[in-house]
Amino acid sequence: MTEVDRSRALALSLRIWAAMALFIFVPLLGAFLVQAPILAENGGALNWSIWNDVVCKGPTGACRVPPMLFVIYIVWSLFLLVAAENPSRYASFLRFTMWANFAHAGLMAFQALSELDRYWSKVHPTDRTPHTSTAGVDHWFCSDSCRRAYGIDPNRDDP
Repeated sequence: MTEVDRSRALALSLRIWAAMALFIFVPLLGAFLVQAPILAENGGALNWSIWNDVVCKGPTGACRVPPMLFVIYIVWSLFLLVAAENPSRYASFLRFTMWANFAHAGLMAFQALSELDRYWSKVHPTDRTPHTSTAGVDHWFCSDSCRRAYGIDPNRDDP
């Protein structure tokens, strides 16, 4: 695969990933904010997607973690769209994205395996897939200049 092909493939994969993430997290944020029953802890078909209930215990009844994560992923996705225009220019951001997603997927896998009775019903395979696939795609399609920024010899044939 040539450097131009890799750069085009990386840009396309970044746009696809960002569009999918926006398609997922913008509606989830909206549904969470209006406390949609489909996200409820007991009986909500999509509860597994928010890592929490829409109404939490405590004085205010507000859950703060899911909307914070949704906003982070929405902003991250917008920056992926910017990076897709010139991946080499945003190599450090893409490198951070790759390693953050590998670390996140690794931690989620460890948590799921260490407490199967607690997490197996909550950690869905699709929770890990975006993290590992994004990191892998970023690494695989990285252009030569992007690879140099990652500290990888661009003359090697393997990703």
